[in-house]
Amino acid sequence: TYRNQRDLFEAWCTREGRVAKPCTTATYVEYVAELIESGTSPHSISVAMSAIRTWMPDDKKPGTQEARGMLNEYKKEWARRV
Repeated sequence: TYRNQRDLFEAWCTREGRVAKPCTTATYVEYVAELIESGTSPHSISVAMSAIRTWMPDDKKPGTQEARGMLNEYKKEWARRV
């Protein structure tokens, strides 16, 4: 659920010394990279990305271009593994 994804993101931010809300684009990208490195499924990463972005104030949403690019490349790699 979105709530669970937000809780996981908040916990990660606390461990990494990051601000969870509002988060910067750099924090958002680093978190996505962490999920990719840990082998999280592309679908779960997509849900997490959406949960985090929709949780942010409208004028403080992190940029998505870099994170989306990373996820798209990861999806290709994931498909080759399956």
